Amino acid sequence: MVENYNDVKTVNTFEIKERSYFSILWGRFKKNKMAVISLYFIIFLIVVAIVGPLVSPYHYTMMDYTALYQTPNAKHWMGTDDGGRDLATLIIYGLRNALIVGFGAGLVEVFIGILIGAIAGYLGGQVDNILMRFVDIMFALPSFLLNLVLVVVLGRSLFTILLAIGLTSWAGMARLVRGQVLTVKQLEYIEAAKALGASNLTIILRYVIPNSVGPIAVALSFNIPGAMMMESGLSLIGLGVMPPMPSWGGLIAQGSRWMLSYPHMVLFPAGAFALTILAFTFVGDGLRDAFDPKQSD
Repeated sequence: MVENYNDVKTVNTFEIKERSYFSILWGRFKKNKMAVISLYFIIFLIVVAIVGPLVSPYHYTMMDYTALYQTPNAKHWMGTDDGGRDLATLIIYGLRNALIVGFGAGLVEVFIGILIGAIAGYLGGQVDNILMRFVDIMFALPSFLLNLVLVVVLGRSLFTILLAIGLTSWAGMARLVRGQVLTVKQLEYIEAAKALGASNLTIILRYVIPNSVGPIAVALSFNIPGAMMMESGLSLIGLGVMPPMPSWGGLIAQGSRWMLSYPHMVLFPAGAFALTILAFTFVGDGLRDAFDPKQSD
């Protein structure tokens, strides 16, 4: 029997597209619904921190002695404080300051941690021993006490506070980066780069650090709220940003004095602070799942 090839149906071919690394990470990340919701919430907070002070009808220094201790109403959505200042405006400015400290201290921490951890892990030997003993000393010292000393010495400004927090919290990042570098530098493509004559700096910048981005990003997502909590702790004891510049820690400390009579003064800033910390924590959990190679795509 002769086959009639004209009657044979053409087999459909499917073009297989290679997925990008980012799309794989996003696919893993979005499986964690709370992480996705928290990421959108953080983006919303960043937008509010940028746009809020520009559109708010009030300023954080504007005081109205005819509107002291007002509960939430149409004019003041979150009420007013003991100076008649709009509490929503104070929370927005406090949010902006908290994000500046969190991300700023995180960048300082990442820079120092990567610098020391990468050098120690890649060079090894005596250099590794000296640098890691320094890291051990930083771990042994109480970070909050160091922050107090640095803030007193450098002054109570937003920049000095984030700098002080970053300078005292990089030890964990250095250890993490060192561990990653020790693992990555044993891989074959690192040996190939050495054989081709690549310098140590080139290998570290082009191959070692980029392959350590995952754990660094996860650690940073947890360290940002840690820096925000440290700044709030300094404000609670009166060593945060100088008044009348608001901070969440200062608002919580101020509102706690009137908690029984005017609970809105502590509930709103404490609630905003708690939700923000939780959001960063959930995003950190999502990033940890996304960078986990055991996770299925």
